[in-house]
Amino acid sequence: MNKNKHKRTTLRRLASKAWAFYQSRVLTGDKGDYEPAWVHPSYQQVKDWLDDPTRFQGEDLEEVENLITSLGDHRVRSQDFIGMGRLIHEGWKIGTPSWVFMGRSLGHVEACNGDLVLCCRGIPPHLRRYFRPIDNCWDAWIAYSKTDPMGATSFTANCYGPCLSRDELLQVITSTH
Repeated sequence: MNKNKHKRTTLRRLASKAWAFYQSRVLTGDKGDYEPAWVHPSYQQVKDWLDDPTRFQGEDLEEVENLITSLGDHRVRSQDFIGMGRLIHEGWKIGTPSWVFMGRSLGHVEACNGDLVLCCRGIPPHLRRYFRPIDNCWDAWIAYSKTDPMGATSFTANCYGPCLSRDELLQVITSTH
C-alpha cells in the first residue's frame, strides 16, 4: 500500500472513531431535551471530512488532519498524560469548556434561563492525583446554549464558565445576562 493511501486509511479510521465517540456522548432519553441543535465545531469538521475529504485543501486539510488525529486517538490522551502543564483527557484539556461539554452525558445537566443548559463534569478519580482541589471540588461547570453553537477553543467558546460550582455559574450568568 502506498504512503498516501495508508495515511488516508488511518485518517478515515481515526475520524470514524472520533465521530463515534461524539455520538456516544449525545444526550438521549431523559436528558435528550438538553442536547443542543448543533454539533461541537471540532467534531463537525471531522464529520464534514468523513462526508467529503476532498473539500479540504492546503492548510485547511492539514488542520483537519491534525484535529482528526488528536480527537480520534485516545490511547495516549485517555491515560495520565500531561502536556504543556495541562492534563489532556479524551482529546481535551481538563476543565476547558469543550472537555466539560464532551462529558455532558456523564454528569449533571439542567435547563436554565430559556435555552441555556447547565452542565457539570467531574474530574475522573484516577486523574485527581494531578490536581489540588479548590474547596475540595473536583467538578467543572459550564452553561451552553441549545441554539447558539459553541466555538472550538476557550477563546471562542460562546458559553458561560467554566466555574467550580453551580452557584458560581449561576452568578456569572446573572451578572452578564
